[in-house]
Amino acid sequence: MEGSALTERKAETGFAAAQRAEASARLGILEGMGLDPSAKRAFDEGRRICFDGTVDTVLGAVRLKCLLAGDFPTSRSGKPLLDEAAEFEAKTGALVYFATHEFTAFGELLDLFYVSPDEEDDWGEERRMLSEGLAYAKVCNLDDDMMSDFGMIGFDVSEGGIARTM
Repeated sequence: MEGSALTERKAETGFAAAQRAEASARLGILEGMGLDPSAKRAFDEGRRICFDGTVDTVLGAVRLKCLLAGDFPTSRSGKPLLDEAAEFEAKTGALVYFATHEFTAFGELLDLFYVSPDEEDDWGEERRMLSEGLAYAKVCNLDDDMMSDFGMIGFDVSEGGIARTM
């Protein structure tokens, strides 16, 4: 895929349009659970994904909620977190619609909520699970890539943002 998958808006037909509509529907579910409406609005307007998480500052760790893609912070190593999402999309054909970020005992994590490129039959079940606070995600361990993996994560929507719970 040429260029950044998160910043270039290309003509969408067929499956890509269906994938985008699915991501918008999932953001609608999250909005119904309390997510700030600007996340879905920004995605629908083509500004793509929102970020919710903790970043290091000179004042210590600070929680940032629902930043638009252009406002994404960097990892502790200095790499823009948005680049991680773009690389994931380019490698897999998935469509990232939201990201969370946290520091844990086993590393700095970026959780990418995405619509899969080849599992359209599972989208209904994934929407149901999302409404119950569960999502399939690509979890990027930014300190140790060998610890990165795909899996189910739990989350809670509060104060307009999303926080990972498991």
